[in-house]
Amino acid sequence: NGRAGRIRHTDVDGHRGRPGIDPAVRPKGQRADRGGTDLGAGEANGGEGIAVAGANNTIGGSTPAERNVIGGNTYGISIIDATASGNIVIGNYIGVDASGTGAVANSRAGVYFSSSASNNVVGGTAPGSGNVIANSAWDGVRVNSGTGNAVLGNRIYDNTEQGIDIGAQGLSTNDGGDADTGSNNGQNFPVLASVAIAAAGVPVLASDAGGLAELLQPGVTGRRVPRDDLAALAEALLEAVRNPEHGRAMALNAYQCAVKQFSTGRMAEAMERIYDSLGMDGDRPRAAASAGGLP
Repeated sequence: NGRAGRIRHTDVDGHRGRPGIDPAVRPKGQRADRGGTDLGAGEANGGEGIAVAGANNTIGGSTPAERNVIGGNTYGISIIDATASGNIVIGNYIGVDASGTGAVANSRAGVYFSSSASNNVVGGTAPGSGNVIANSAWDGVRVNSGTGNAVLGNRIYDNTEQGIDIGAQGLSTNDGGDADTGSNNGQNFPVLASVAIAAAGVPVLASDAGGLAELLQPGVTGRRVPRDDLAALAEALLEAVRNPEHGRAMALNAYQCAVKQFSTGRMAEAMERIYDSLGMDGDRPRAAASAGGLP
């Protein structure tokens, strides 16, 4: 019926054939009490932990007292209707026990979107907003349909399939410009450009896209791999593990290069040259630079 509500501080586990909690029929503002059995047991069942078919529900919260512990279900949380929008899933333990360490797997996805559910949020950027989503037999988060569903700031790990899966099951290839349609508008997955920062004293692994490749000296300050080539990236990572001495040598070279080329003083000098070349000597923001700690 779409009435808003809040579910928090609940163990949801072991429900057979029907959702443990269905916010679509819960009166506004009512707190859900203990919804299942001892979560350590993780009974087999045939239903979702929490099924959301309405709008503007909040599941969980940013404090431990508001956290839900959801495991041993089919889907941990299922958001499953075209009217299901504006729902927020924050601060929950999905697929782990109340300690956050023991596995209590959901037999499908940890969080599942279907039936055109759109404009919902899983996690967030504020402290305590992220969910733990782990140990699912399917994906951690599966966006089967719907658009505008944001997945932010979560700890997603040890799921059998993908951490976040959008559209057809399995890895979908990226497309140039990301102009396609479908689940979350066929959002491209991020391309890992750099595993580390040179100034941190570790070797840099970068794709051949963008400015990082131009800065790398292959085999001297790091390794360069083809864009979108996950196998090559994995091999580069393994090589760093197999040959730690070479890795340490590249790390030292990368650090020295970063300090030499990108120190605060060098960047300030470069900015001054730009102002001079534009004839803006009188407008140069020296006071701002001094306030920012430039030498």
